[in-house]
Amino acid sequence: DKILNYLKAQYAPEAIIFLEDISCEGFSYTRIKANCGALVKSGVLKSAAPGVYVFPGHEPTPDELISERYICRRGHHIGYWAPPVMAYTLGLTDEAPQIRSIVTNKEAGAGRITPAFGVKVRLRHGRATVDDSNYQVLLLMDLILSGSRYVKAADSASIYSEYIRGNKLEFESFADYFELYPDWVRSAVTKLYRNGVWGK
Repeated sequence: DKILNYLKAQYAPEAIIFLEDISCEGFSYTRIKANCGALVKSGVLKSAAPGVYVFPGHEPTPDELISERYICRRGHHIGYWAPPVMAYTLGLTDEAPQIRSIVTNKEAGAGRITPAFGVKVRLRHGRATVDDSNYQVLLLMDLILSGSRYVKAADSASIYSEYIRGNKLEFESFADYFELYPDWVRSAVTKLYRNGVWGK
């Protein structure tokens, strides 16, 4: 089966496969969908959700499915968790987010809530196209922009600095995006580096 051979060549056993990503020469979208349906019936593939497949033995969680669809597609970043989620993850607040919020290239609008794999998520587009080179920078700038709305920790500057050090982010990486944010976000980032983000 040409589609099966393609999938085995392109995807690891633990991969999450989206129908929209499958491109096989000589096969239309309709034919690819029909072939995947036949593979599911034969037990060679498993349907994780409509239009989403995995190889037998892999049981992805809703968060893994959400991340693969909206945040890191086939190993490449197309989005990141938005401030409500990251503020909690980094210890900037004790308030767990009530809904998973994501900034993603897959969303063109300014914000909407939609069901995804049995979970409600809030999606919005970013101030710039997200990729592997900038997602950590944009994530932090969004956090700073959110201010006290989500960030409650008194030592937020030290947490931001630790994040910068942990991800080895240079000041120039932020400078490329300053024009997309209010001037005070630029001032806040500049202050972090001026105060010795590298512990000098």
